[in-house]
Amino acid sequence: MDDRLQNSLDIVYIASGDSDFIRTKENILKKQKHIKFLAYENNCAWEIRMGSWFISLDSIRAEIERTLKT
Repeated sequence: MDDRLQNSLDIVYIASGDSDFIRTKENILKKQKHIKFLAYENNCAWEIRMGSWFISLDSIRAEIERTLKT
């Protein structure tokens, strides 16, 4: 992520649980910015799940799930 962009943000949301984003997380935290990952627990790396920066989509499923109207 571009340094100029990081400096203009307060919080970064990443909709992925892939451990490839660990380095991105570390870089954002070094800049004293906030980061949150949004992912399903079964598809999320343990390195992400173990931190306070993880929001489980499973826990908010009722609020975000699209349902068919009958």
